[in-house]
Amino acid sequence: MDKTKHKLWTKDFILATLSGLFAALVFYITMTTLADYAAKAFGAGESIAGLTAGIFVLGGVLGRIFCGRYLETVGRRRLVLAGGAARSSS
Repeated sequence: MDKTKHKLWTKDFILATLSGLFAALVFYITMTTLADYAAKAFGAGESIAGLTAGIFVLGGVLGRIFCGRYLETVGRRRLVLAGGAARSSS
């Protein structure tokens, strides 16, 4: 068995953990406030507001599936640049 010690708390590990945490936090906050926003802003009933939040979650899941496939074919750098360009143009 290899007895060399590897550091767990490296700068890359901390940055990856924090970025994942904040991405999940933003998704969760958006999901929980979306139904309330739909009900107040558009006068939607409880069932339609819940459906709106459900569709948002389903879109997030499907988006991750397709992005995973595109990551393998297009490449990470190109996909990040395309996403950044699309986000900044909206």
